[in-house]
Amino acid sequence: MIPWLWPTIAIGAILTTYSLYWTIMLRWWPGIALGAVLTAYSMYWAVTMGSGVIRVIRRRLSRDPDPDPDPPDPSSAPFISVIIPARDEENVVRRTVRALDELRYPRDRMEVIFAEDGSSDGTLEVLQSLASTRDWMRVRHLEGAGSKAAAVNRVLREARGDLIYVLDADSIPEPDSLSKIAGLYASGVRAMAGRYAVANAGESTVSRMVLLEEIAWRFMCEGRSRLSLPCPPPAGSNYAVDRRLLLEVGGLREGALAEDAMLASSLVAAGVRPAYSGVVAMVSAPTTLRALFRQRIRWYRGYLEALASSVRSIRSSRDRRGMIDLAMLFSSPVFAMLGLVNIAINAWIIPWTAALLIGMGVATLALWAYLRYVEGYRGRNDRAALLMVPYGLLMSAISTVSVIMHALRARKVWYRDRHSPHVDEGRSIGELI
Repeated sequence: MIPWLWPTIAIGAILTTYSLYWTIMLRWWPGIALGAVLTAYSMYWAVTMGSGVIRVIRRRLSRDPDPDPDPPDPSSAPFISVIIPARDEENVVRRTVRALDELRYPRDRMEVIFAEDGSSDGTLEVLQSLASTRDWMRVRHLEGAGSKAAAVNRVLREARGDLIYVLDADSIPEPDSLSKIAGLYASGVRAMAGRYAVANAGESTVSRMVLLEEIAWRFMCEGRSRLSLPCPPPAGSNYAVDRRLLLEVGGLREGALAEDAMLASSLVAAGVRPAYSGVVAMVSAPTTLRALFRQRIRWYRGYLEALASSVRSIRSSRDRRGMIDLAMLFSSPVFAMLGLVNIAINAWIIPWTAALLIGMGVATLALWAYLRYVEGYRGRNDRAALLMVPYGLLMSAISTVSVIMHALRARKVWYRDRHSPHVDEGRSIGELI
């Protein structure tokens, strides 16, 4: 059933091309102009994600899968500092520390620093209790850092690692994560980003919808790696950067709503393209539409900030092609909004509307087949989530409009994500998509 995925990836390019064809035939100039722009952008995504699909299919069909990495030689393993900012995370930090206990990496070549920023619950006390029995873990209590970027920067200079690995407080890294990034670091890679997996996909229909994004993100990362394009950190977590390089670019951008996107822009401007590490970390997804919408407002405002930064840095960047690519990537919310406009102005064209409905049906069927027959997901929320496949365009478009309104008022809004402690029964890090 894997070949069914190809129509899903190509559906945007097909529909926008079809829209452009009919608007040209009818000489509908607004549709022609917008259709041409969206067709070009859809082709960009089709090539990127299509390359990822090809790589995943080849790996799955291979009879000789990639072997697990060998344990690193303690004498040559780089020292890795794992930095985890935490605020009001009492309900998830125990789970995170249990996952850190499972890391297969020499304990004398790693440290874990929790940057606890003035929690109002029992996060500090829980972390201090856990650290008392683990000599590789310590807790740095901060007061008023104000953001994840600021918390990371506060402890960055005291970290002893050659490599800085950043996780969120709700992240569950795979046991071989440090071994994988250590291997890449030894090969000369100075910055790398992994991917995320939804730990609580079965908790609600909304978290199940985020699972669909997880699939798309994987294909995007795989495709960008195959095309040697920079891979930005996923959702602000699960990325590693050479400590000296991170200090060279000024650390994380404090005050930015998407500090991970801004970091990617700074790295590419310095001539370093973040590579795809393939490391997986499970994270908690929003469980309500309200929480998802608030999260996306923050993310997309951050992406627009990163877009502006990338555009300004193109001329001075050491890697202009990489910076142009990042600008294309960070402009995705804007193109999502334009896609909704494209539907609105072309809805009166009957053949195009029919193609849109058929395309949505094909995409839904392909995703259902992939989830059910390839990944083995048969939860009761599958159908409800798949029926809401078009939510991505609608959510992105509405969020972008809200973001632009916030930007016009020169107001930044940090909506804090509430992380669920739920992990799907039977879903382990070794069974991830």
